[in-house]
Amino acid sequence: MTRGKGQIRAAIVGCGRIAGWLEDDARRGRPSTHAGAYQAVRATRLVACASRTLENAEAFAKRFGIPAAYDDFAQMLDEQRPDLLSICTPAEVRLDLVRAAAAAGVRGIFCEKALATSLAEADEIVGLCRAHHIAMAVNHSRRWCWDFRALKQFLDEGALGALQSVRGAFGGHIIHTGTHFFDALLWLVGPAQWVEATTWPLVNPETGDTIEDGNGVATIRMAGGAYAHVDAIAKDYFLFELDLLGSHGRVRIGNNGVLERYESAESRHYNGFRELRRVPFASPPEGETNPYVLAVRELVDAIEGNGRTSSTANDGRAALEVALAVFESGGRGGERVELPLANRRLCIVSK
Repeated sequence: MTRGKGQIRAAIVGCGRIAGWLEDDARRGRPSTHAGAYQAVRATRLVACASRTLENAEAFAKRFGIPAAYDDFAQMLDEQRPDLLSICTPAEVRLDLVRAAAAAGVRGIFCEKALATSLAEADEIVGLCRAHHIAMAVNHSRRWCWDFRALKQFLDEGALGALQSVRGAFGGHIIHTGTHFFDALLWLVGPAQWVEATTWPLVNPETGDTIEDGNGVATIRMAGGAYAHVDAIAKDYFLFELDLLGSHGRVRIGNNGVLERYESAESRHYNGFRELRRVPFASPPEGETNPYVLAVRELVDAIEGNGRTSSTANDGRAALEVALAVFESGGRGGERVELPLANRRLCIVSK
């Protein structure tokens, strides 16, 4: 399909790092933000941005050559009528923005994670997208990375045999970073059945009070029989890692796509034993498309009725549900919490 330049009018609300300023990080691959992706995809034209202050919006607009800047989101929607909207704000205001976007006729939303702060909010967002035929991509960016996609195909083909356990760790908060992790876990391994966790700060799940994001450790039983053991403890270094152990081998994937594969082989040290031996994994294909570009292209196609995105509103809800279940279990002293999560009131505020 051939598209003319500027066919899809795009706008951004929330003019922070992931919205665009990370493009100025010389060590990152580009594009690495919403604004960078819109500029890289010929089918889209970035027409407006909005921030809490006009000063911030105007600085952002100047940096990315955006013709209109606003400190009033509703005014931006009314005057610009974008087809596609990036929501790069804190999670606690995303539901209100989706409501306004749906009323204004926005056809596609590229939303930062976590999708919302509670299941009640997430359910309303999912319902709004369904009722107003809005295509949504939640920025669980690993779904568009070649190595995670290659690993997904590898697991789907049964190359590890029966998947038995996943050991995971990330250096961040359970909601803010954890929704990335839990989304990858659900996507690669399948649905979760229950959660047992220790968290801090502790939460009282009976009250539904809003609390700040925090840390913890968790065990998650997956529907396919595997167990995931998760370390979500703050560190002074960046860490995001999954180590998947199966009956016939092991795969480890971590920071910036470090991918290691081990297969079961005859032991070099003991007769009659087998051991893991590292073997090559697939190399990135030549000309591999940037993940942010893939996400925006998928949204454009979904807007035009050609398929769906790789990370939908339902996917965003599912990742949030597991993260909230971790807090629910922690607040109950490590008690097992079954999924689907019954408590739709529990509200965790993340960045």
